[in-house]
Amino acid sequence: MSKNSCKQLRELASINSGMSFRGRIEGDEDGDVAVIQLRDLEDGYTRITTPALLLNDRVVNPRHLLQKGDLLFLAKGPANTTAIYEGIPERALTTSVFFVIRPNVSLVLPKFLQWFLNLDRTQSYFKINQSGTYTPAVNKEVLGSLEIPLPPIAAQEKIARLYTLEQQEKQLLADIRERRSTYLNSVLLESLNE
Repeated sequence: MSKNSCKQLRELASINSGMSFRGRIEGDEDGDVAVIQLRDLEDGYTRITTPALLLNDRVVNPRHLLQKGDLLFLAKGPANTTAIYEGIPERALTTSVFFVIRPNVSLVLPKFLQWFLNLDRTQSYFKINQSGTYTPAVNKEVLGSLEIPLPPIAAQEKIARLYTLEQQEKQLLADIRERRSTYLNSVLLESLNE
């Protein structure tokens, strides 16, 4: 079995900050660009939900617009996990709490990269290399110098498929737990009325 080559993340992807806002973000209900914020992520900040805030594209620099397959790396705070932008909503950007990682897909698949960045051992690397005490953060240099093992694309596809199935299983189990809890609580409330 051949050993996988390793490359630093900066060799496999561009890394840029999300859009910086001064103060509170003022939305525009008639806007056409969604702003993905921390509150728009779930499942341990690894999945993007529908963003609630819209901006008018006149206030948006086009270089901040996301492309399908971009990874949103949560750079600030205790969790440094990654979510993939799947192209929905069609026009979106993110705030500067994230780094936007745009993989060179001829070298590395976005889902494979998400899997690797969210691994416990990778998360430990980020924890060790965070700076700041009040709000710990991973800087661009630390992120860019992360060593990524690089199997062939076919192997990356297999890992990505298995990772996707694992994520789906976690979501289904969470849904089952929630429904079971709702059902049990309704049964218990009915028993109070007997």
